[in-house]
Amino acid sequence: MALLRERPRLGRLVNALEHMWGHVAHAATADERRDAQRDARRLMLTTRAVALRTGEPYLTTSTALSGLAVFVPRR
Repeated sequence: MALLRERPRLGRLVNALEHMWGHVAHAATADERRDAQRDARRLMLTTRAVALRTGEPYLTTSTALSGLAVFVPRR
């Protein structure tokens, strides 16, 4: 259980978020694409918003976005 609470390195966290972004990037608007490039937090929030809007099954049936949210820097 302790391993699940271990903070991932930022590079690995961003890599995981970018992987998830790849599932919805094609459906993102130009504004969402720009927003997702700002920082890790905006990438997570934008990915979640597009996934919910499109009903992307890989992300909407997973807990990955909510599980990683606790580790994403708030700035």
